[in-house]
Amino acid sequence: MVNILYFINIIVVLLIPFSSYIVPKYNPKLMVGLAILVGIPSILTMGYTQSSTVFIVSYSLAFGFVCGVAYMVPIHAAWEWFPKHSGLASGIIIGSIGVGAIIFDQVAISMCNPNNIPAVNGIFPPEVTKNVPRYRQVTSWVFVGMQLLVLLLVFPAPSKAGDSD
Repeated sequence: MVNILYFINIIVVLLIPFSSYIVPKYNPKLMVGLAILVGIPSILTMGYTQSSTVFIVSYSLAFGFVCGVAYMVPIHAAWEWFPKHSGLASGIIIGSIGVGAIIFDQVAISMCNPNNIPAVNGIFPPEVTKNVPRYRQVTSWVFVGMQLLVLLLVFPAPSKAGDSD
């Protein structure tokens, strides 16, 4: 099977420069809303499909597009809210993404392989693999909730008096 990270990385690499260009031009809520419109159907499809091809396409679209477009929205918003501390704000956001990966890794292990059953020749037994669809469904809904929370919480920075732009 083709490595899914290859497709995700291509989409992210293509969309981050694009999003860096358009994010300053539009309201962050609009940008997050756009990511949600594409992301939620893809994420839910990914969570419930039994087809590996549909999973790869949905996962690539969801994480490639959502990460590619939405990655810069909180960073740019933080730069506008905290112009004197933009490095710190960016670092907190990027660090939070790493912490999220650590947390979801632990959730995946506890949901899919709670008894720590080892793989045999790189393949997990049915006691583990039967838990994967439920994990994908749960994390799909968690991700949808997180996207909606971001939509509620992100705001453009107030205009500064004397700005000509």
